[in-house]
Amino acid sequence: MIIKELVQGTPEWNEHRSNADNASEAPAMKGVSPYMSRGELLRLKQSGNEKDFSDYVQKRVLNRGHEIEDFAREEVEEGHEIDLYPVTVCEDEGRLSASLDGLTLDWSVTWECKSLNKEKKELFDQGQVHPADYIQIQQGLLITKAKKCLYTISDGTENNTFTMEVLPDSDCWESIREGWAQFAKDLKDYQAPQVDMKSIGTAIETLPYLHIQLDAKVIASNIDEFKAHALAVFDEISTDLQTDQDFADADLAVKFCQSVEDRLKSTKDGVLAQAEDLYKALTAMDDISGLARQKRLDLGRLIKDRKESRKSEIQQQAVDAMAEHVATINKSFDGRFHVEPPADFRAQVGQGMKNKRTVLTWMDAADQVLADAKIAINQRADLIRANLVEFKNNAENHRHLFADWKDLIEKPTDDFVNVIKIRIAEHEKAEQDRLEAERERIREEELAKLARIEADRVKAAEEELAKAGEAEIKKADDEELQTEPEAATPARTNVALTEYQRGYVDGLTAFAWWKSGEQFVGTSALGRRNWSGTTLNEAIEKFLASGQH
Repeated sequence: MIIKELVQGTPEWNEHRSNADNASEAPAMKGVSPYMSRGELLRLKQSGNEKDFSDYVQKRVLNRGHEIEDFAREEVEEGHEIDLYPVTVCEDEGRLSASLDGLTLDWSVTWECKSLNKEKKELFDQGQVHPADYIQIQQGLLITKAKKCLYTISDGTENNTFTMEVLPDSDCWESIREGWAQFAKDLKDYQAPQVDMKSIGTAIETLPYLHIQLDAKVIASNIDEFKAHALAVFDEISTDLQTDQDFADADLAVKFCQSVEDRLKSTKDGVLAQAEDLYKALTAMDDISGLARQKRLDLGRLIKDRKESRKSEIQQQAVDAMAEHVATINKSFDGRFHVEPPADFRAQVGQGMKNKRTVLTWMDAADQVLADAKIAINQRADLIRANLVEFKNNAENHRHLFADWKDLIEKPTDDFVNVIKIRIAEHEKAEQDRLEAERERIREEELAKLARIEADRVKAAEEELAKAGEAEIKKADDEELQTEPEAATPARTNVALTEYQRGYVDGLTAFAWWKSGEQFVGTSALGRRNWSGTTLNEAIEKFLASGQH
């Protein structure tokens, strides 16, 4: 922030204001000022002249406002135990400027004082700030980055001085910057309309004074008696038509009335003929009156039609300007996206022009609606462009996941990026799961294949071993057949055996067989030559140890 050593109202101060976007002008720029339209501010900035104030405004408003400010400053300083200094500030870079009614030395608090009126008091009681004052306050906070603004409304008396805190509003700050940016674009190409500030109809040449003087009188007349008799007859004519007779009487009454009209006209013409000059004068007045009436009606219709036509022209100019602006925006998308003006934009312009009385106010109203619409669609375009960049950076290789990207592109950028990341992460997780499942399937198939191979190998080995065993047994048997087998010798024991025990031992001995000079019991699938099992004596000892009788 830069502090300008300027005194409000001096030529140097006015020079600074003419080259800055001032907080006091921000309400007009945003179209919420009760004193100046956006169109007036455009014309003011284009001409380079500050708006002229009448002596009344200078004395009753500005001077009075300074008196109120001086009084209220003391009240606020005492009530909040701070010191406030009027100062003009501007941004380090940029055109934003504000002439603050007060700022603390540590720049933490600004102060804005406004004259009390009914509307502002009603808003204050609801905890709200008048829109024009709010915009001005927020521009001051935007420049100073103060923690708060003390907003005071006062009429210069202690009982009617009220103060509230207003905190920084980042959304409003963004709106202010966008508003001034659009204002600068409009100002660059602005052409002031050739319309008088106050249009007054050109006076029509005054007609000469109409003067007619008569010296005439009726010599003889029974008009009063005639009128009374006619009224009586008219009253007796029945209007309750029920029967054929009633309708027949009514037909005669109609003819009677027509005859009365004819007789009166004839008599009137006769009277006027006796006063030819009077007749000419009355006829001339009727003719002139008729012409004036017709001209009035024709001109009234023309004014109404032309006003509607002119309003329609201004409305169409705004629509065309909006269409041109949108076309420029669409070019910036390089064919990737397309936006349309608001569907009800023409109606918005018409609503903005409602209750305005002059061509200039119609144009200013249309300009305000157009500016607001441009700012709104610029915000859309900025968001879309930012999201297109994020889409390219984050989803370029996953476009197939975003068939609905046009429905998502106007989400807030953080939300849009989150949608992209979540959708890609879910896709990659699903793909990883699919690949893992595929790998697991292949692994299981390989394991099953290896198991089958191993089973086949074991089976083949066993078959081969069995064949070898059979061959060995056959060979051994053949060798035994060729040699005299030793007779089985009953096992001997020093223990007296029971008959049962002796029979069991004899059975074992009978089935024992010889190998390498020793008797064995039992069989082996690998043949007797590979048997290394229980000997006959071991088997007998084991039986006897069991205690069986």
